[in-house]
Amino acid sequence: MNYDAMIIMDMQKALLEDHPYNEETLLKNIKCLQEACRKHNIPVILVRHDRGSGDDLERGTVGWQICDEIAPLPEEVIIDKNFN
Repeated sequence: MNYDAMIIMDMQKALLEDHPYNEETLLKNIKCLQEACRKHNIPVILVRHDRGSGDDLERGTVGWQICDEIAPLPEEVIIDKNFN
């Protein structure tokens, strides 16, 4: 059984609005790894955080969505969480 997978945590639009340190390099590196995993049929799993009603990371809001640069493919798994 193969246990390889790439897990991408909390790369959501609202969190990137604060422009984290080295944002461009971070996104470039994640995208590069993501593409390599896809090429080699290694699953890519994305985890998305929901902070609840009224927050920038509220389920269904624009800020809650995965950032466009690393958007999941339709067949990729997204896991929603509401605890850090």
